[in-house]
Formats: sequence, structure tokens, C-alpha cells
Amino acid sequence: MERAPISKVLLVSIVLVVIACVAWAASWVWSAGWQRTDESWVIVQGSGLMELHTTQRRVWIVRGRFEILHDERLSAAIPAGSSAAAPERHGAGLFAQPLEAERVRGWDARSHWSNWNNWRLGDLGWYGTTGGGSTTRVISIPLWLVVNLVSVPCWLHVGSLLRARRRRGRGQCVNCGYRRTELPPDAACPECGSLPGIERSPSRLVGRAQETSS
Repeated sequence: MERAPISKVLLVSIVLVVIACVAWAASWVWSAGWQRTDESWVIVQGSGLMELHTTQRRVWIVRGRFEILHDERLSAAIPAGSSAAAPERHGAGLFAQPLEAERVRGWDARSHWSNWNNWRLGDLGWYGTTGGGSTTRVISIPLWLVVNLVSVPCWLHVGSLLRARRRRGRGQCVNCGYRRTELPPDAACPECGSLPGIERSPSRLVGRAQETSS
């Protein structure tokens, strides 16, 4: 009963690893995610102009990385009260689109450090860019890092299997390492109380000891 939660965590980890690997491979062909766009006209006092401010929020995967993006830009400026003003737009939804065909590096070599919320190390970072009437903030995480994080339970499970195999070969209890060479094959471990189970005998020494005693 105590092992059920571990097996569930392992199963979830395997599923997440598969999803992250598929997302990483697909991100080099398609970009996909969720996006919200808001446009609003703002009258600039004393200038006789009104400006179209566009705010875009995007959560997506693209070219091997996961990004959270917030972009604010000045899209247009026209005389106040002009009939050329386009209607404001507000909307959100999922999107998927093929990437352009140009060749790109698998790892962005750019890096910098200004302060705790403005740094970048390749595809990993929390940074902002400003220019051309636009201000953009980005949180970027490479998908290979996501794969490594969600695969930790898998590696822990593999380590426990290797440790159990090594202990069985040495004639030890697979749970606590107590030496079982002097115990009957079906006896419980005197250290932790666990049973050897239905797997093969922990050591050939046990069989030899049984034959000698009989």
C-alpha cells in the first residue's frame, strides 16, 4: 500500500516526459500556444492626437523553448476624432502556426545580466526589450530543462532498481541492505521486516547454506 503513491508519481512523470519530448520536437516545425490581444485608443492630452495602444499576452512553445510574453506597443497615431480610427479589438484564443523556413540555432548564444528581473543565459531567462514604440517582457525556459525536471522521478526509480539488483547479488535485503546470507530464503528481514518476495534467491550462498543444513 505504501508503494502506490510512488508508482502514481512515476506514471505521471513518464507521461510528462513523453509530452515534453513531443512538444520539443514539434516546436521546431510549429509554434503553438494561447494568446490574448487588446487594442484601445488613448487621447494624448494637449497634442490633438489619439494613439492606438496594443497589448499582447502570449504563452507558447517555439523553437525548443517555452515562453511567457507580454508586449505593449504603439500601433498608430492619428488626429483626435478622426473617422479613420479603426475599431478596438479584444480577443483571446489558442493558435498554432508553421514556423518560417530559415535555419536557426538550437541554442541562442545571447546572454546578459542587469538585475534579478533582467537577465538571460541563452534560451533561459527573464528579460525585456524596448524599441520602435514597443516594450516586451519575456520569461523563457528551454524545453530540455523541462524534460530533465519532470524526469527526476524516473531517474530515482531507475536508481532504486539498480540498488536493489546490486543488493540481491550481494545477498542483502533490497530495502535496507541487511545481509541475508544466514537467513532462510523466505524469512522476513530482521532489520526492516520486509519479505524477499517471489524473485530469485538473494545469493547463491543461501542455497548452499540450505543444502549444508539439510
